Amino acid sequence: DVQDRLAWMKDHLLRCGVPENIAEDRMRDFATGTLTGTPEQLAERLAQLGKLGMSYAILNFAEVAYDRTALTLFTDKVAPGLSARLAEQKTSPRHPERNRLTRPRPMTHRAGRSPRYCRQVASPGRR
Repeated sequence: DVQDRLAWMKDHLLRCGVPENIAEDRMRDFATGTLTGTPEQLAERLAQLGKLGMSYAILNFAEVAYDRTALTLFTDKVAPGLSARLAEQKTSPRHPERNRLTRPRPMTHRAGRSPRYCRQVASPGRR
């Protein structure tokens, strides 16, 4: 399945006009990247990085604008697996919330307005 995703990404780059040599380089980077693999492999690698001191990660789902499968797979499989692994590790006394990985709660606001607008209405004069 990982190889299928990489093939899809390469095909997409080529269809968008990216030269083949650049697409090949990009695919080689993706294929050999730290966070390429099955959900179980990713959860294990992230847990190992956590043991080495990493407290957060910024992830890029390259194809998310076209296909949300990888993002859904991450939230449904990797995040719970990582949470389980992190629960086994000692939590940080200063920042215990950093040792939990959970799905973010959906944002709900009055009348569909942004959080910033709601704060401005609640406390005029403060941003």
